[in-house]
Amino acid sequence: MQIALGQTVISSDGQKIGVIERVLLNPAGKVVEHFVIHHGITLQGDLVVARLEIERVDADGVHLALDAAATKQLPQFDYSFAVTETESSEFGISSPFQGTIFFPSIPPLTLEASLELVAPVERSDVDVDPEQANRTPGVVIGKGADVVTADVQRVGYVIEVEYGESGSLETVTVQTGLLRHHRLIVLAEQIAEISDEEIVLNVPAEVLPLLD
Repeated sequence: MQIALGQTVISSDGQKIGVIERVLLNPAGKVVEHFVIHHGITLQGDLVVARLEIERVDADGVHLALDAAATKQLPQFDYSFAVTETESSEFGISSPFQGTIFFPSIPPLTLEASLELVAPVERSDVDVDPEQANRTPGVVIGKGADVVTADVQRVGYVIEVEYGESGSLETVTVQTGLLRHHRLIVLAEQIAEISDEEIVLNVPAEVLPLLD
């Protein structure tokens, strides 16, 4: 299934809930487990929905198996902003997502964040129990995360993710260019690591397939 960041989220009874803001993967970055739904103007009230609650994706948006009333019971994705003794800032995410790497969405937030955690990404076709996933810190990919190649070239930013039936991450779509946009497809095995607002690849730019 392919989901665009920023895509509309619709409940089973046809109500617009918000838009897909972030993708939450397991700690090794292998499996897509949850999505963050943003609605409103501020970050307050962003909701976390399990991948298994997504029924289908079409031209209208991402359709949930939950009705609008049930979405009000979804857990919130909470943030805190704290200053360390070294006067650098850290972004913390409260339980059950404490320790999660955070990538801001487009337009990027103006935050002087210093995140030291780096998560190498591996492939896996093993599904994850959603209840266990809620208790496990992981990796977050958001629209606006820079993508940098092995030869240290910034090729663009993330706009879509694709995953298989078991949730295993398959591809990331990257938008390039400032005036004339193109799209590049990055395979999961081409991702070396994910860290502070950046995805680092293990391949040079010229090997990435160009879509348009």
